[in-house]
Amino acid sequence: MTTERIDRCFAALKEQGRPALVAYLTIGDPDLDQCTQCALAALNSGVDLLELGVPFSDPTADGPVIAAASYRAIQRGGSLPAALGVAQRIRSQTNAPIVLFTYYNPVIAFGDERLPQAAVGAGIDGILVVDLPPEEGALLRSAAQRAELAVIPLVAPTTAVDREARVLQGAR
Repeated sequence: MTTERIDRCFAALKEQGRPALVAYLTIGDPDLDQCTQCALAALNSGVDLLELGVPFSDPTADGPVIAAASYRAIQRGGSLPAALGVAQRIRSQTNAPIVLFTYYNPVIAFGDERLPQAAVGAGIDGILVVDLPPEEGALLRSAAQRAELAVIPLVAPTTAVDREARVLQGAR
């Protein structure tokens, strides 16, 4: 299913003339079981798309709130494999789009070519790697394309117009 869930969600939102309500949860904060419960509660309360944040010890692209949540989450078992497990539990109860929100270090440790298949197997529809420049991650991008897993890049307000095209190449 993968990218189809995201595509259907945004098509329905466009038809309704409304923006998407996207919720972000750091996996492991307050703990793994409560993350699953919080995610399902958010989806049952109107969230359109869920971002599952993989806690990372050096979240340089995020602010102090997510950094503190990551610290707490790591202390309570939050990790990339834990996020996949939470995603699988969420997927068993909903058809809403789920995006894995991570840094590249946990991806490298897990395996660039291994992650997309594991993510799809857990019911994840897309991956957002906040610190992955377009010049890096060829193995991950190729494996994601084969698995039909959306790769969602970030474009900063300061991104130059000529660089924006490179960042968005292959995006879903």
